[in-house]
Amino acid sequence: MPEPQSPELPDRILAELQSAVEKLTPFPEVFHMVAAPYRRGSYSKFPNALFFRIDPDEIVIVGFFHQHSDPGKWRQLLETC
Repeated sequence: MPEPQSPELPDRILAELQSAVEKLTPFPEVFHMVAAPYRRGSYSKFPNALFFRIDPDEIVIVGFFHQHSDPGKWRQLLETC
């Protein structure tokens, strides 16, 4: 894995991920379904997407990917979940 561009970058990405989870928790159904039953939430600070599914008692996060990465990566992950 390449070195981060700045020492603060990992903390900023983690903060964005935590913020994304907080935003999807109240109304997860509003996020776009990419492949049933999986949904994708996109966020503004970084070009990342959060992939998740809604189970009866919980929201299950299955991935957090850079949106410019190979789409086959997240599709393959969703097929194995």
